[in-house]
Amino acid sequence: MGNLRAMNWHDAMSIDMIRVAVDPERGADPTVTFPGLDRLPRVGEVAISQALGQAMSADPALARAIPGSRFASIDQDALVSSEQELAVIGVTQQALRRGDEAR
Repeated sequence: MGNLRAMNWHDAMSIDMIRVAVDPERGADPTVTFPGLDRLPRVGEVAISQALGQAMSADPALARAIPGSRFASIDQDALVSSEQELAVIGVTQQALRRGDEAR
């Protein structure tokens, strides 16, 4: 289960944020992955593209705006371009249904 939304950061960049939720009772299906990742993020984890990681390093406020602790970098070959700013965020199923960032 997941959804996609774009975050416009100070009219300077558009960040693609894909939120995914895994059923805690069944756990993660190891056959379900995201391109460029070995596994889906768990609740509270985030995987980011290299471009987003660089932007977050340069802007602490942006780093705080992206929820979750970083567990992986998304493989460049899976991105539209090397400049794509992408975050894959693990959230609870309830947060995904509500559309919020709560973990």
